[in-house]
Amino acid sequence: MSKRSDDAGFTYVELMIAFMLLLLLLPALFFIAHAFETNLKTFVGQQELQLEYMAFRPLVERDIAQAIHIVTMEGGVLELIHPDGKAVRYQTSNRQVIRRVKEAGANRFSGATVVLRHVYYMGFHPERRGVRLDMGLQNWLADLDIKIFIAGRMGVHHAADR
Repeated sequence: MSKRSDDAGFTYVELMIAFMLLLLLLPALFFIAHAFETNLKTFVGQQELQLEYMAFRPLVERDIAQAIHIVTMEGGVLELIHPDGKAVRYQTSNRQVIRRVKEAGANRFSGATVVLRHVYYMGFHPERRGVRLDMGLQNWLADLDIKIFIAGRMGVHHAADR
């Protein structure tokens, strides 16, 4: 004799309980997904700023290491005079650091290269043996504060507010 089962499947009450549990768990899942996405975006933003800084640092280190005279001016300007008479100027403008070069014997700076973007503050502070840089970088996703000291030549001459 074969048994016939009419009990196969879920009852209406069981389906309603499962549906209610799902409704209770969905907000938690959305919250976890949102928190993960926010953390991921912040991480990506931090990495972008870090990469930008890593591209800027060797350039400014090389220029400071070669300088024999360092001048800071109002408005976040750093001017580095090299032994061959060439001058390199780092200047902040419109959330960017711009590098300009004046060749020896030239009357003015020529060209402009954006060497750092997303800058919300930049401070150049000459010291006895080099330059201290205080900078803040910020994009839509993250911010990065950096304080570094870059050593210059021994016997570098400093002047402020030329």
